[in-house]
Amino acid sequence: MKIPNITVLIAALLAVGVACKRQSAKPTQHVSGVVTFSEAGVTLEPATGWEPIDLSGMSQTTDEYNACPPTLVSQSGIIEVLLLASKYTDLDMVAARFRAAFEAYPTAQRNSYLQQEIETPSGLRGLRISYSQELANAGRMTSGRHYYFIVKNADKRCVAVKYVVETDHYTNAVIQMIERTLKLK
Repeated sequence: MKIPNITVLIAALLAVGVACKRQSAKPTQHVSGVVTFSEAGVTLEPATGWEPIDLSGMSQTTDEYNACPPTLVSQSGIIEVLLLASKYTDLDMVAARFRAAFEAYPTAQRNSYLQQEIETPSGLRGLRISYSQELANAGRMTSGRHYYFIVKNADKRCVAVKYVVETDHYTNAVIQMIERTLKLK
């Protein structure tokens, strides 16, 4: 069944985000410049304050995606890059799967789903999907916002840059940074 697979994907992504906040490993370094996500074939240039953490031992790989280290963490949220399975080469198909999973997820806020076309300054075209969801954080429930920037890499595979933030820590600067600096490797 297709919908549970993508539902597992979203649940796993949320779990990685929660685990990332709780994990005690030291960051590998402070980000200063371009971060390359080799397996996904993309780069980002995060602003000051983002720390790369290697969660490869904690990240879940499924038949739907591979999490590509490092995970970027700051007070503004968590950024993770996902290489979607090779069967996902069409942006509209990926968007339809995300929408179906969103509809099936019980803690998603039903009126919050947005889908927009994007084009980065480097010429990458893709989609930005976002929605709100209740998140469990340190034993309490809080509202969070999920953003997925979905583009195709040089191999024509879909890549999702995931940004998760608690609503009270939201800043539009992170959205702008991702869209401005996302490039093919």
